Amino acid sequence: MKNRKFIYCLTALACICFINCENPIMKKWWEEPESEYVLIAKMIPQVTYETVIEHEFVYKEIFVNLPPEVIHDTIIQEVPIYVTIIEKVPEYVYETIKETEYVTVYIEVEKIVPGTPTKEDIIQYIKEHPTEIINIIKKDPKGKEILIEIIKDIPPDEIMSYLTDEQIKYIIKLQPPQVILQTIEIIDIEYIIFAGSADKYNGPHGAGASTDLTTQEKNSNDTSVSDIAKALKNNSDYLIMLHGHANPTSFTEGEIGDLMILSLNRAKAVEAELRTKFKNLNSGVDIDNSRVSVSGYGGGKNLFGSNSTYAGLNRRVEMILIRVGI
Repeated sequence: MKNRKFIYCLTALACICFINCENPIMKKWWEEPESEYVLIAKMIPQVTYETVIEHEFVYKEIFVNLPPEVIHDTIIQEVPIYVTIIEKVPEYVYETIKETEYVTVYIEVEKIVPGTPTKEDIIQYIKEHPTEIINIIKKDPKGKEILIEIIKDIPPDEIMSYLTDEQIKYIIKLQPPQVILQTIEIIDIEYIIFAGSADKYNGPHGAGASTDLTTQEKNSNDTSVSDIAKALKNNSDYLIMLHGHANPTSFTEGEIGDLMILSLNRAKAVEAELRTKFKNLNSGVDIDNSRVSVSGYGGGKNLFGSNSTYAGLNRRVEMILIRVGI
């Protein structure tokens, strides 16, 4: 389909621009003044890291695949995060400050624990008073080195277990986009087009609309879903994100809410079709849920203006095939 190939070419161009941009200009596209760059960014909302890391199965993989030094250096700048971690790993803290190089810190900690403390007493005190212990460490000339030393001894997947999902996403968001994209390979992006107001895959238009899909568009949708199903079947490390979208017309509060539901239903409809095709290829066995993520974005991430000749292409589901940890 010519229109779809046109979008895909723009997407590929935009990916190149996105990956090679320096961090200072990588602000949220919806906060930027209109510019050539913003127009390109709006064409590829599906590959912006703000969108990608909304998916649990993606952001957790990104986190553990970030360079360890990136994780350490980021955490050490965020007080609530490293306080949380140190509270969870008092034994790591004890072993680090007990080293000869940090003996002054160890002595200070030992002083505030009542009586003649044992190792277990000190570890318990650290667990119960993480902020106080951190303040003692920070007073040392090598305080930052001590904190990094504590954290770097903890494997990334263990660190992740101590953090909330929001803290994990926050750490990822602090990284330059090119760092994030170095952990993700975008294998393919396919667009599934919907009839006006429709939430059924290859279905007729819904109430209040008049535009149906052509036979060519339906065949193109089927080909795209089949291709993604085959790729998932043949590559167990591939993950699929389904992003549903809709075309706004009135921009009223009521429409915004309706389109959020419509876009999610579209993504779910494509998911159902994808699972059917996958099972047909895989002896009836379905795709593992951990490999599929479904989201609806309403009319907030359009490819074209609502009154554009190509506005119908805003009624879409983006199938984004990725691999994490390259």
